[in-house]
Amino acid sequence: MLHPFIYAFLFLLVCGCAANGVYNPVQSATRQTFILNATALNNVRVGMKQAQVHDLLGQELIIGYSYQNAVASPITIPNPYKTRAVKTAKGECAVEYYVTAVRRPDGVVSDDELMPLTFCNGVLKQKGWGNWGHAPNSKSSSREN
Repeated sequence: MLHPFIYAFLFLLVCGCAANGVYNPVQSATRQTFILNATALNNVRVGMKQAQVHDLLGQELIIGYSYQNAVASPITIPNPYKTRAVKTAKGECAVEYYVTAVRRPDGVVSDDELMPLTFCNGVLKQKGWGNWGHAPNSKSSSREN
C-alpha cells in the first residue's frame, strides 16, 4: 500500500498538468503560418500563358469558413488579390499578386503574404519578387474586398 504522501503528490502532479495554462487561439494562430495555394503555385512555370495560370490558380481562394446555424460558408478573397501594370521598354506588363500565406491573422494582406507573377504579352516572364515586383513608376489597380 502506497503512502498517503505519494497519493497527494500524484494527485497534484496530474491536476497541475491538466490546469497548466489557458489555450488562446488568437495567440496560437499568430505563431503559425498558414500556407495557401502552395500546390497550384508550384505547378506554375515561367513561359505559361496567362490564361493557363488563371485556370490553374482559380478566380478566388478560400481562406477559411464562417459557421452560422451549423452551416459552413467559405470565406474567399479574389485571385489574383491585386494587379499592377508596369511599363517597360518592350511594352506593358502585368504583375498579378497571389496570396500564398497568412502569417498574421489580422485581416490585412501584406507583401510578405503575396507572390507576384509577371506577365508580358500574355506569357509568364517572372515568378516571385524581382525587378518588376516593386516597380517605382507603375500604375496600380487593386481589387480588394
